[in-house]
Amino acid sequence: ALDSSGGSGPPDEQPGETLAGRCLGFLEKNVTFVNPAPAVSAALRFLNALNLPKIDENEDLQVSLVLHLCFMLERNICYKKLVYDGEADYIAQNRELYGLLRGGMPILEENFDLTINDAEICYIIQTINKS
Repeated sequence: ALDSSGGSGPPDEQPGETLAGRCLGFLEKNVTFVNPAPAVSAALRFLNALNLPKIDENEDLQVSLVLHLCFMLERNICYKKLVYDGEADYIAQNRELYGLLRGGMPILEENFDLTINDAEICYIIQTINKS
């Protein structure tokens, strides 16, 4: 499981350098409408629920995805909709991962009272596939 506690890590780790801490520091400077702490917490719960070794074993990917998910929440709060070219084909090519991500979306949607569109999910798939 990913560490969402923000607790102390190994002795050589700087304070605040947990995964959650790294993301929070960045988000506090870069988002306006979403509250970073609950957004990071929800993003980590979402990633844990996916239970994908590719994500669980890659901290850089975890950071990318947590930041991506938090910016996605920010966009949705501001009613900024992304468009993904070739969305239907991309979903068809990545049906299994799409189903997994779509299935986990209520963790984010219900916490923030919004609906995540398929274009956003396509960008998440792209982030995972590029890693």
